[in-house]
Amino acid sequence: MTVAVWEAMRRHPLRFACSLWPLRCWAFLLSGTVLGFVVLLVLAALLLVGVGLSVLGAGLFILMTFAVSGIPVAALERRRLRLVEPEPLLDPHGSLPGTGAWPWLRTRLRERATWRELGYSLALGVVFTATGIGFVALLGLSLILTATPVIVWAIAPDTVMLVPGRPISEPVAALPGTAAGLFGLLLSAYVGGVLSGAQVWVAQSLLSARDEDLRSRVIELTRSRARLIDAFEAERRRIERDLHDGAQQQLLALTMTLGLAEMELRGQDSPAAELVVRARGEARQALEQLRSLVRGIHPQVLTDHGLPAAVDELALRNPVPVTVDIDLPHRLPPAVESTAYFTVTEALTNAAKHSGARRHPDPAHHRQRARRRGPGRRGRTARPRRPRGHSERKTRRDKSRRRTHPTASGGAVLRVVLAEDAVLLRAGLAEVLSRAGHEVTAAVGTAEELARAVDADRPDVVVTDVRMPPGFRDEGLRAALELRGRHPGLPVLVLSQYIATPYATQLFSSGSSAEGGLGYLLKDRVGEVAEFFDALERIAGGQTVIDPEVIRVLLRQRAADEPLQRLTPREREVLALMAEGLNNQAIAQRLTITEASVVKHASNIFMKLDLDPAEGNRRVLAVLAHLRGQQPQV
Repeated sequence: MTVAVWEAMRRHPLRFACSLWPLRCWAFLLSGTVLGFVVLLVLAALLLVGVGLSVLGAGLFILMTFAVSGIPVAALERRRLRLVEPEPLLDPHGSLPGTGAWPWLRTRLRERATWRELGYSLALGVVFTATGIGFVALLGLSLILTATPVIVWAIAPDTVMLVPGRPISEPVAALPGTAAGLFGLLLSAYVGGVLSGAQVWVAQSLLSARDEDLRSRVIELTRSRARLIDAFEAERRRIERDLHDGAQQQLLALTMTLGLAEMELRGQDSPAAELVVRARGEARQALEQLRSLVRGIHPQVLTDHGLPAAVDELALRNPVPVTVDIDLPHRLPPAVESTAYFTVTEALTNAAKHSGARRHPDPAHHRQRARRRGPGRRGRTARPRRPRGHSERKTRRDKSRRRTHPTASGGAVLRVVLAEDAVLLRAGLAEVLSRAGHEVTAAVGTAEELARAVDADRPDVVVTDVRMPPGFRDEGLRAALELRGRHPGLPVLVLSQYIATPYATQLFSSGSSAEGGLGYLLKDRVGEVAEFFDALERIAGGQTVIDPEVIRVLLRQRAADEPLQRLTPREREVLALMAEGLNNQAIAQRLTITEASVVKHASNIFMKLDLDPAEGNRRVLAVLAHLRGQQPQV
């Protein structure tokens, strides 16, 4: 640190006395003497009163006031130093806007700068005040000696005695005093510069911001920013959870109620049936919009499976084809993952909006444009075929064995264990199943209760949500996989609020996925009551059911692969329906073609994709493995 007044004295020692520096130094020292005396009185009073009243408790507040009293003194000194120091001193204290008295006091008492400023205030009141008084005496004496001839002339005929025993009666005789006074002023100029420089040096050492102060402020700023980010992320999760537990569950319950109303009105010539169908469609559209909104707030797949899976899901929904290449040795901190995810989201949104790229065609949408040509090709009705393979014959035997009490959907009565944490949705699902004639043996809200219910009485099928207490992540899915490990072949239907392919991948990649029925559906399908019952019965019969939306996402993910490019549009339709778990007869009915055509398309698909032409669940799992980019296990 350099002191400007010392630098001026060192560079031009002779010209220093004739410059403005001496006047600035004198003003600085004189004002400092007055200020130091006042500070000394105030500090002494606070200390004495605080110590005296400390036995009563009130003195502690006075002593704390004494401790922070150096802060205003230091602030005034930084302004006063501008008289002799052109470069201003930085304030070592950070600003605390909107802070109350007690937090402000607590923060300031923890700062080292506060105690340095108190030390400077004590030095100002004791040391610098004493030296200032001595300098004032030297300067005053020099001024009086310089003005001695004027004083002698003014008080004549009285005499002035500069030296004891030698009176001076004429102004000319007082000229030696003037010479002594001028020498004193010259001496005062350099003494004032030295004393001012010393006080500036002490002030720079105690009142200026140090590196450690700046580091502590940077650290505190970083911590404050981290706290804000954590609070923001917690608020995101809270909003996402509130929407999931509130509005989404209400809309799901509404779609189920409308689905039941549609089922009750089926076959009746009533204008209300068309209105119910329209209302259910609008409710489902609102649910999809709400799902997109929730995904934008905080995607659950980011919490459960990390950044790579979340970015994969994001890329699949982007209208512009995106290649994802993320290689992380481990999961990043949640705040870093969230920041990276939303950065990628913004980048992809800008690319899709401003790049001018055209939307990539989705093969799964082709079947919506399939022409209806009657019950079969060229008007012929497809003939039922004999079951092929042991698994399909076993499925039919199981179905015929259960079909003792027909339900409203025409299938067998199923004993169902229902696991759903949302009370409203759990009650709605139980009502839907009961109205259809199925028996809900247990309706639970946690993964532990689900395990106990299945272990106590194995049902025909388990229906569980992915997210369950206490973590609300994938506890329901993991519980279903554990139950299938303890009860081989246990049919399980997993319901999800979101189109998250990692959940489906985790479910169908398990070692027991080829044993027993297995299904993954969006909760929206519950509103499609007939489709929901059909999926439930197929799963109970040992088949595999995948939500069409999940298949659409998987197909889009692999649409650019060379093997899939070799498929015709019709073969892609058949591939998507096979991945959903439909058999040849159901595919033929869905596409209004003959079963022989389905067999031919399936053979072409397996040949072009180099897959084993298996039957039943193994065929579905092979197709799913290919769409997930894994090696088929059949």
